[in-house]
Amino acid sequence: MSHIAVEAALVVADQSQRDAIVASSAPIQAATRRDEPGCLVYSFAADAVEPDLIQVYELWDDEQSLAAHFLHPNYAAMRDLLHSAGLKSTVSRKLRIDATAPVYAPDRSPIAGFPDAPRPRIRAVVFDFGGVLITPLTNQVGTLAGRHNTSLEEMLGVVIGPRDSGEHPWHRAERGELTVDEIQDLLAPWAAEIGLALHGDEVDVVLAPGSYTIVAPMVERLARLRGEGIRTALLTNTFREFRPTLETIIDLSLFDCLIESYAVAARKPEPAIYEATAAALGVEHWEIAYLDDFEQNLGTAKALGWTVIHVTDPVLAIAELDRVLDPT
Repeated sequence: MSHIAVEAALVVADQSQRDAIVASSAPIQAATRRDEPGCLVYSFAADAVEPDLIQVYELWDDEQSLAAHFLHPNYAAMRDLLHSAGLKSTVSRKLRIDATAPVYAPDRSPIAGFPDAPRPRIRAVVFDFGGVLITPLTNQVGTLAGRHNTSLEEMLGVVIGPRDSGEHPWHRAERGELTVDEIQDLLAPWAAEIGLALHGDEVDVVLAPGSYTIVAPMVERLARLRGEGIRTALLTNTFREFRPTLETIIDLSLFDCLIESYAVAARKPEPAIYEATAAALGVEHWEIAYLDDFEQNLGTAKALGWTVIHVTDPVLAIAELDRVLDPT
């Protein structure tokens, strides 16, 4: 299935308002990236040369995701903002991307063409932890949602934070900025936004030992990869305090490298953690296959050139991994 790119050049009537218009669009840009499945890139930016020009670049997973965007409130909000700002002219087009290839060769020399040779083989497989190698943490969050008589999505937003990475206490602890013990007391503002009264044990419920189980078929597939000449990594948003528990759940010697968010001061989907993973593995981005159950964590990896597998069913994900490793 082909990606769809959208390019546009927007000329504002009053160039003195151009930067203010772009700044006003930032919340809509963030919401589109965060809330719309299939949105890989969504950027409205001030042109560095023309003082009245806004450059637009969007990248969508497929035609269906672009069509859904046109029906989404985010699209309407951006359209209304730009029309109210006053545009002198607009030029736009969409492009269907039927071929992709690395810009740089392994020796870092640039490549302009699209060679007929197949995509470089996958040399490394990267696994998320929760939802891939163990059952999802969302199971425990679902328990909390039932207790509080709210939706799973709202409970996730309160306890674990929004999809985009930010200053939520759970996110900060995953970057090593807070301890786990500090999270609970800092959740009140997020709970207040939806009128939720916390019991004070929500973080403990989510992290309770024994509330998750190993996904045996996925671990068994992981264990065979090195014998096939494939490097392996664990890439996980986690806390320093969880490391001893992690060591009891899974044999860490199965991995060539372990990338924990607190250790690199970055969390998925922040680009720095993906860059750290590729560097630790010693491979190029396009030589990596990545399995994760959270769709928002796949967008950055895909933009970097990783082959991504959205894990919704472990058996289907393993079959897709096998296909990626042996495309013939």
